[in-house]
Amino acid sequence: MHDDSFKPLDKPLPKRTSATNLTDDELLLLDALFQCHGIEAEQLFVDGYHWHMNVGYTHRLTDTLVLETLSRWDKQGWITPIADGVQGEETSRQWEMRGEGAMLWEQERRPVWDRFVRCWTYYSDLDDINYNDINYSGIDVAFLKASWEEPMTVIASPTLAIAEAYLATATAILIVEPRSPARASIVIHGDREAHKMFEELHCLFIPAISAVEDETEKPYVYTDWKTYERDRIWWNTIKELDTLDNREM
Repeated sequence: MHDDSFKPLDKPLPKRTSATNLTDDELLLLDALFQCHGIEAEQLFVDGYHWHMNVGYTHRLTDTLVLETLSRWDKQGWITPIADGVQGEETSRQWEMRGEGAMLWEQERRPVWDRFVRCWTYYSDLDDINYNDINYSGIDVAFLKASWEEPMTVIASPTLAIAEAYLATATAILIVEPRSPARASIVIHGDREAHKMFEELHCLFIPAISAVEDETEKPYVYTDWKTYERDRIWWNTIKELDTLDNREM
């Protein structure tokens, strides 16, 4: 059942191959499960979908049908919960795409994995990484351990040139603000990013400036998205994947 009272947003939907029996609405849910790296059911609801995905369209499913679809996919092994959320609140459970759901999604969206990139900043403990799974290629592990006590930006891609290109543009337009010129590059073998298992994942580690520690009053700087789009030979979101066709490395 569709929510016919909702007036759809006016942007066209991403290209699909129509190689599967997925409806457009189901495919949009799978898009969010891929892109949002663990998303709550209520974030998939029709009124909030376009906000969380940063797109100009949404699906036509009622909230009840979204929950029923997730329940069905969970039983079929298409998705898996990665966090239970608040006890007793079904809509706060976080989900990721897996198995046949991921396979069908790939058939429809045809992701160009060698151009894929992901960037995140966080605190963590490098001791959690299994050193036997990492080829450091002479990288100074002491640098990584020392830097990890501060915010660390990580840029990951199966293609080193893509990670490097993203870093150059992201630094120029202040998406990434390095603490210093120091950085490290490692190759992780057999690592999962989103639902995809990569044989090799090139990861750039950059000590980052913490928004908390930077207490200086600086004027707000708008991100130069025109430069970002001019330079972009990578994709991270469904919207970026949809416009990747004519971009050369």
